Amino acid sequence: MPYGQFDWKQVKILKSFIKGKKVHDLGCGDQLISGDLVKWGASEVIAVDSHPYGNPGRKITTVKSAFEDYLLTAPDIDVAFICWPQNYRQPSLVGLAERARTIIYHGKCTDGTYCGWPGLFRYFLGRELLAYVPDEYNTLIVYGEALASPRAGENEELGGLDEVNIRPYYNDKGGLYAGA
Repeated sequence: MPYGQFDWKQVKILKSFIKGKKVHDLGCGDQLISGDLVKWGASEVIAVDSHPYGNPGRKITTVKSAFEDYLLTAPDIDVAFICWPQNYRQPSLVGLAERARTIIYHGKCTDGTYCGWPGLFRYFLGRELLAYVPDEYNTLIVYGEALASPRAGENEELGGLDEVNIRPYYNDKGGLYAGA
């Protein structure tokens, strides 16, 4: 399963959080996952990327925009989907995540792979953990409301906080965690 692919447990959890919702695919790239989000139940997908490509499918609106410019439009974000965020700092991606009621992260920060950056994961630790579905290739994490104080991190999040040390993948939750 290469980067950006979902296992069946992740799809099952993902569907429960996007069904009937408008999802903002932040960093949509080729828009293939945007199409999957529609197929899995999103009512609409706003696919945002500074250089989107591919053919948007039905129920997908493509927005060619850098995150900092899109943030200036003050979008109302029901669900923010962030898949394999780039390894460079994007404070405006955090700004967009702050506007979201629910955030879905899909990526990998273990076994020498690193997606995201410490600031993003520090922000994630300030959100309620709704689901954590680790996988050897990609981890799915769903975040809810902001917390009064940061929580302890899960393995994927701790890997994302450390740009120096390699954190090994391990499945400490039996492959599925849903609910806090």
